[in-house]
Amino acid sequence: MHPNWRLCIFVMPVLIAGCFSISSAQQEGKPVTVVGSSTMTNVVDSLAKQYMREFPNSSVVVTPTGTTEGIRLLIEGEQDLAMASRPLKPEETESAARRGIQLVSAQLGRDCLVIIVHEGNPISELSLGDLKGLFSGAVTNWSQLGGPDAPVVCFIRSFPERGSAVFFKETVLGESTYSPECRVVRKFAITLYEVPKLAGAIGYIGLRSIHGATNRGAKVIGIRKSPDSAAVVPSESTMSDGSYPLARPLLLISRASASPETKRFLEFCARKTAQR
Repeated sequence: MHPNWRLCIFVMPVLIAGCFSISSAQQEGKPVTVVGSSTMTNVVDSLAKQYMREFPNSSVVVTPTGTTEGIRLLIEGEQDLAMASRPLKPEETESAARRGIQLVSAQLGRDCLVIIVHEGNPISELSLGDLKGLFSGAVTNWSQLGGPDAPVVCFIRSFPERGSAVFFKETVLGESTYSPECRVVRKFAITLYEVPKLAGAIGYIGLRSIHGATNRGAKVIGIRKSPDSAAVVPSESTMSDGSYPLARPLLLISRASASPETKRFLEFCARKTAQR
């Protein structure tokens, strides 16, 4: 089991119908290719290695490309599976349908986006509306939210390539857009490094990175769904019970017409994650 699995994912059982009998010729043919969310890469790669040990003639190749690119490659028939850290968009489903493709999502677990600020920032909780103001550029100084007189510096993942950036945009910003002043980073690790260095910084990371953030000098923020609701701190329990507002699904997406080998790997992933 990947060492961060317990921290970052609330595992849910997934049912994939059917039993798959694969001939040796099929097993030794084209590998199952999996692309998409970097959040899921380590976990799915670990499952792939377990799968290949159990079925030595099989091959599974896992490559992080970002959720949006992974789904595009799946729809265009270039890859077998897409890892997604957000639900499918209607336009993605429609794009697949125009090609005569039905997409199937299997939920392997959940993750959540954790909001962090500099540890010296006295603000300890924010509403979704506050977050919208900060990341859209409507709020440019922390004093507007009762904080210190410090300019707001937002760190985000690349949009629309990264599932986390899309999920945050749809959940928090809605019809608004990210401020052009937001600093775009390729990895959560960069946000972890930069936020503790800047007094006015704010960014989002995955739950598995929460301890690294606090150890480096960042503070985790509680989130309120509305201005009057109680703030909820991100944790495995608040993620799994749905009380934390920024929880998200972790999905493996396939074509309904996927190969028997691909379906068997999906069934294997479902079985292994359901046991945890």
